[in-house]
Amino acid sequence: MKSILIDPNNIWLLWSIILLIASISIYLENQYNWASKISGAVIALVIAALLSNLGITHRISSLRYYLVLYSAFINTIIIISM
Repeated sequence: MKSILIDPNNIWLLWSIILLIASISIYLENQYNWASKISGAVIALVIAALLSNLGITHRISSLRYYLVLYSAFINTIIIISM
C-alpha cells in the first residue's frame, strides 16, 4: 500500500485542508478570468483530486466519519429549510 502523508483519522487537519482548498478556489475564481469561466467548484475538485493522487490525502475515508458528517449535513439542511 502506498504511504500517505496525512492520516485519514486526523479530522482537524483534513477539515483545514478542505477549508484551504475552498479559500484558494474562491480566490482564484474572483481574481482570474480563466478561473471564473470554469468555476471555483471545479477548481476545488481538481485540487482535491491532485492531493489524493499524489498521496497527500487518503483516497478512501473512514465510513464512521462520513456518517457523522452526513448526519450533521442533513440536520443543517433541515434546520435551514424550516
